[in-house]
Amino acid sequence: DKEILSVLEGGKRLRALLAQLAFKACTQGKETPESYQKSLEGSVSVELAHGASLVHDDIIDNDTKRRGRTAFHVKNGISKALLIGHKMIAIGFEIALKHGKELAELYVDAWNRVVNGEMYEVNFNKNGGLKNNGKTTKSAIFEAYKTIIDMKTAELFSSACKAGALEADMAGDILRVFADYGREIGLAYQ
Repeated sequence: DKEILSVLEGGKRLRALLAQLAFKACTQGKETPESYQKSLEGSVSVELAHGASLVHDDIIDNDTKRRGRTAFHVKNGISKALLIGHKMIAIGFEIALKHGKELAELYVDAWNRVVNGEMYEVNFNKNGGLKNNGKTTKSAIFEAYKTIIDMKTAELFSSACKAGALEADMAGDILRVFADYGREIGLAYQ
């Protein structure tokens, strides 16, 4: 779909790259061509979810630019942008479903946390931040910011790393290590 490709165009694909790095670290480069291809497909689902989050975030924040170009919703309208974002989520979920229950659950849980983070941010901004005696404290703003980046940015990095490890058939503590590692990268990135 040309419109989906236009949304994905120009991105760094960091989350997909992290998923692949986690996969390669777990397989130590000894994966079969079939499992490698499957892991690449899984990385596409990560990138689709991220792209959808950007389309929706641009609408919510009234951003007119994305990656130096006119934002999708400005060029194509809000209705089409919302639908393309939803379509990207659905395609990403379909890929995750084909890769098994654990990946599908990871996809849904991560997306839900990202949406909750966006809702938290919208409510925080709508209410003028956390008030203390009629003023927003710097510490309250910083705590809200940390919560927002953890739920939005860091969650996608975390789930990307965990997905890569899942694609390599890892379990237990290894999954937690990769999820934690991804979260730390996401926090640092933001």
